Amino acid sequence: MIKVVPSLITADPSVRDVDVSRRRCRFPGEAPPGSSLSGYSHSGCAFECRARRARDLVGCVPWDFPPWGGPPGGPAPSVCSSWDARRFRQAVEDAGADGCGCAHDCEVTTYALAASAEELQVTVS
Repeated sequence: MIKVVPSLITADPSVRDVDVSRRRCRFPGEAPPGSSLSGYSHSGCAFECRARRARDLVGCVPWDFPPWGGPPGGPAPSVCSSWDARRFRQAVEDAGADGCGCAHDCEVTTYALAASAEELQVTVS
């Protein structure tokens, strides 16, 4: 049998009044400026950062990614060819999220797994 135990970790709502830089976490609705994310999560922020690094390295963005354009009001990056899209995806995988400045989640659900097993008794008649 496999047992899944969810656990919700959340900051006190009064923490919302403290600046993000001081509390060092973001609530789900607090996407940073310039983000293409509709909500915030640490993993989403890290992915977006790695994708921006890949864009800067490869010089384009695959058609199925947000454009993450250059400077505000500037031109959108070019769409990758199929070869460059492959390079972009590999660069996303290879890029680290160190230095991205992604805050922790103020609300997160974690899951603990517990597995147990018993010997099956089979009787053949």
